[in-house]
Amino acid sequence: MGNAGARAFRLFYMSKENFSSEEDIFEAVKKSPFSTLDDDEIRRFIKLCTVKTFKSGECVRFPDDPEREMTLVVKGTVTIYNVDKSRIMAQFEPGDCLGLMSLLFPIHKATRAYATDDDNTVLVFSEDNFRKIGDIDPKLAMSIMRRIINYMTPFVEAASDAMAEL
Repeated sequence: MGNAGARAFRLFYMSKENFSSEEDIFEAVKKSPFSTLDDDEIRRFIKLCTVKTFKSGECVRFPDDPEREMTLVVKGTVTIYNVDKSRIMAQFEPGDCLGLMSLLFPIHKATRAYATDDDNTVLVFSEDNFRKIGDIDPKLAMSIMRRIINYMTPFVEAASDAMAEL
């Protein structure tokens, strides 16, 4: 079974009993770059996302997954490895986001993200979700965009400073 088939099989047979509660999801968003959204905005944001669960060792993000998709860890730990899985590149815990910049522009992923714990839950927000928000709730779309830009600004500034020192 190829990557797409394995992913479809996993999503089809996932038990809804393993999903985190709405409160867990809400609390994870409150720890995320979207923490400054008000409670009503957070609830509207969550409604446009997809909740997925994974067991330890399952691949949360494949390199061939849609490039314009953000994954927010709700429960458990997600670990990013290099291509041959010989080195840990990063670990993400509840409230952390993978692929946040990909909502702004396409980014090629050469790494894979794996669930580290036995019961992992993530919230997926895609470019399509973002477009829907723009159509039905432009104010929320602007709030989300501001949060992404505010969150990313220190990283861009640090990279600029590092380049200036070269």
